[in-house]
Amino acid sequence: RRVHGSYAVNIKLQPNVAKKHTKLVLAEIAAKLKEGGPLEDVFDMLETMKGELVNEQADHDQLYGKQSQECQTEQAFRNTQISDATDIYNRASQHRASCEASNKKGQADLQVNLNQQEQNRETTKLKIEERQRQHEEYERS
Repeated sequence: RRVHGSYAVNIKLQPNVAKKHTKLVLAEIAAKLKEGGPLEDVFDMLETMKGELVNEQADHDQLYGKQSQECQTEQAFRNTQISDATDIYNRASQHRASCEASNKKGQADLQVNLNQQEQNRETTKLKIEERQRQHEEYERS
């Protein structure tokens, strides 16, 4: 039993069982023919062997159909995962580009703000010095 994703595949393998069985039946037929046994027995054995082979082939066809369907289902599942991951990646890439643009704008705005603060400090310092001078003149008068 092998497990792939959420699907389980049951595999029963009996190597060379059919080949050994066929060899035994053919050996038995050859022995019957050598003995001069009735051909009806030989035909019955061949019909039995044919029925077993047809049944075995039907089992193989059924297993192939089941495994083929499981593979198609697994492939569809994986394709959906790939599609979902691609969509998520594309959205994340767009979001990152937006964040990088926002960060770049923020950095530029920060520099403008820092420059304005420096100008305000200089202006405030000059105004304070002017007021102080005016106050000193007032006090002297």
